[in-house]
Amino acid sequence: MTSGRGRTIHTRHRQSKKSPVSKAVLLVVAAALVIGFGSWGIRSLIDANNQARLDRIEEIYTSLKLEDDYAVTGQELFGERHPYEGDSKKSHASWTTYVHPDTVTNTFNDLDAKIQAAGYEYVGKPADRAVDKQAFYKSKKGEYVRLTVASKPFADAFQNATAMDKEVLESLTNEYDVDAGPSNVTISINLDDNNQ
Repeated sequence: MTSGRGRTIHTRHRQSKKSPVSKAVLLVVAAALVIGFGSWGIRSLIDANNQARLDRIEEIYTSLKLEDDYAVTGQELFGERHPYEGDSKKSHASWTTYVHPDTVTNTFNDLDAKIQAAGYEYVGKPADRAVDKQAFYKSKKGEYVRLTVASKPFADAFQNATAMDKEVLESLTNEYDVDAGPSNVTISINLDDNNQ
């Protein structure tokens, strides 16, 4: 309260009042920041997990200690889980294909020994197939390695004959030695299941 020339003036300290609109804007901005940082954090965790899975897949390939005569011809490696479209409990495997200058039998035996030496136990094989050798292995951590070895000359002839619309399988299996080298090799790795 101040007084001057006979009159008294009352002064008040004004508190700034924020309008409901400005409060709403602040609330929206704060919520957007929280959501943005939260989703960034979750995405970072997912990316880190996928990278750890990819690193593990690469470690498994390295643990097989393949010599230089296993020439890489194709590869699809990924850390994120790729579920099957029709069954999300099953997932696709990462894979690498090679050509090896030896017979199917010798190549299969060499890789079987390398896979088991890397700590993978032979689990079984799919139904017998006349044109390739397959086996799958499992680690104590539940990681799967699937090995497929086939004759490259036979596979090339089969692919060429199929492209020309010929009756192929019976005539080719009689004409070609399915053990002849060089060998096509596929090594698939799945950290989740053996449903490839």
